[in-house]
Amino acid sequence: MLRSRSRSGSATPGASDRYTTTGEAPTLGTGTVYAGPVSVGSTTTLRAIKFAVADYRQHG
Repeated sequence: MLRSRSRSGSATPGASDRYTTTGEAPTLGTGTVYAGPVSVGSTTTLRAIKFAVADYRQHG
């Protein structure tokens, strides 16, 4: 097991962190919502992204 530390969190209200361990890019409809530490092997490709949806009502 590869041991590595990364910290992720959603400081932006309404934002979500998603990841995949398949090498595919995560999207809003795919990937796993980050909820805590993720164990990966030495050949695993972990890809992660934070999604934040803008509230356009505030930009009148």
